[in-house]
Amino acid sequence: MKLDKHGFDKMSRMIPKKCWTKHEENEIQIDIPVEDAAGEIKMHVDTNNTFFLRQINSNKLQAHQLPVRANFEKAVFKAVFKNGVVSVNIKNFIREDVKVV
Repeated sequence: MKLDKHGFDKMSRMIPKKCWTKHEENEIQIDIPVEDAAGEIKMHVDTNNTFFLRQINSNKLQAHQLPVRANFEKAVFKAVFKNGVVSVNIKNFIREDVKVV
């Protein structure tokens, strides 16, 4: 299995879900159920604005589609584990204006 620089399998492409718990102008929250509280997780966003979360101990990968017309390069991702769910709060991303011509 070939992994990218984030430790994710390049060959596995999945259809990302678009289910946000909270969606406001400058804040998004995604709740993701996980199996083990003691395990490590890795998160990253690809060039298509797909958010990936991988549970290292079980090697499970979940994908969630973020707003396409937004820039997440300087966004702040905060993950909190509670009752078997990782809540990822995303702030400080920049929305791109849609130009009509």
